[in-house]
Amino acid sequence: MLLVTAFISGLVFSLGLVISGMVDPMVVKGFLNLAGEWQIDLLLVLIAAVGVYGIGYQLAIRRTKPVFDDSFRLPEKQNIDRSLIIGSILFGLGWGLVGICPGPAIVAVTTMQPEFLVFLASVIGGMYGMSLLKFSR
Repeated sequence: MLLVTAFISGLVFSLGLVISGMVDPMVVKGFLNLAGEWQIDLLLVLIAAVGVYGIGYQLAIRRTKPVFDDSFRLPEKQNIDRSLIIGSILFGLGWGLVGICPGPAIVAVTTMQPEFLVFLASVIGGMYGMSLLKFSR
């Protein structure tokens, strides 16, 4: 049942990305363009996502255990370290340069456009490379 739930969650997420236009790099670049014609689209999607998550999280933690698992698996790390800061900067640079992040890129790969295929291959290559360097936690 856990795999079915994960599949449905991924499907809802990807549909939300497509419907909201977040798989279009120009939407993201329009949001990041503070000096030109700024677009509010991404901010509205972010506010809606945080709102839905916040309500869902509050409802979930009131339960004694998750519906499809034996226990909750909540993040334990609470400190801000060098790897988080460097990773955040690199993620932000890549996101700002290309206008797409890994989640929407996975959805956009279904269009078979070469730029999305190259981007996703680069993300996978970067993740693999960093695991070889043992930089990640």
